[in-house]
Amino acid sequence: MTDTEIVVVENDASMDTAAVILKTTAVLAYRPNHFSERPLTVSLQSLEVFSCLLASIDDTALSIIDPVTVLIELNSAVKLKNQTATRGLLGATQSMPTLEIHFHSQLNVRLSYHDVKLFLRIFESAQRQVNAAIEKPDYHPVDRSTPSGSYETVGGSDSLFITQKPICTENENIESSNFVADRNLMGASSEENSTVSLAGFEVTGTALNFCLIDDCGNNDIPLVEIMLNSLYLWHDLQHTKEGSSHATVVAYNYNRNVSGWEPFIEPWKCTVHWHNSEPTSKKGASTLVKVHGTVV
Repeated sequence: MTDTEIVVVENDASMDTAAVILKTTAVLAYRPNHFSERPLTVSLQSLEVFSCLLASIDDTALSIIDPVTVLIELNSAVKLKNQTATRGLLGATQSMPTLEIHFHSQLNVRLSYHDVKLFLRIFESAQRQVNAAIEKPDYHPVDRSTPSGSYETVGGSDSLFITQKPICTENENIESSNFVADRNLMGASSEENSTVSLAGFEVTGTALNFCLIDDCGNNDIPLVEIMLNSLYLWHDLQHTKEGSSHATVVAYNYNRNVSGWEPFIEPWKCTVHWHNSEPTSKKGASTLVKVHGTVV
């Protein structure tokens, strides 16, 4: 899928609405006959996210995530391994695959005050649309002037949900209902077999750079920048329900008086380990977190 775009708008009733666009080139490889190794591989090349106004995308585009290459795999070849200090997802083979996410270049994320407000407005709009669709689930007006069927916008002027009801004759309705019934029976019988459970997930990256920007009023300056170098994170979803992460943390704050960056956190090699305990009769579920760090 070349130059694929996912566009989420704040208000679809206006062509000059704010929007968030995800753009990437996706390469998907599915190998059902090699389930014991890597049955699924998804490569997202030049993945980028930016906000803009739909009426003038090129002039108003502001980057949120710079172009980055992401590799997502289901790996059944290597799995959980017991270690002395931690348990990673690199060891004894078992049937359930592990979800692996690799960032092959530095991941740069920039987030501003207006971006956060835009995300909140989009979330509120989507919530209104979902509530409206739930309240009127069986409302499907038919437009006979459309050969292929009728299209209805659900949820008001800012709706993103479109439903389609095809036009068919009485005989076609009977045949269609029989086909749907047969398909439902087939789907019900194969639903359990199609479920894929994950042993856990891993995330690796050379560097993650997060920058918070102050764009209130007439300002447009950075506030703080946090960098995670040599990031590695794993979490077990089946057995121990524990996980661990380690990275080298560096943070800077922007000094407006001298128009330059100043160190906020010196290079610090940090390891975080967490363990989720099952609920008992005396207490509920709890999470134990241990943090260990050394100055580089």
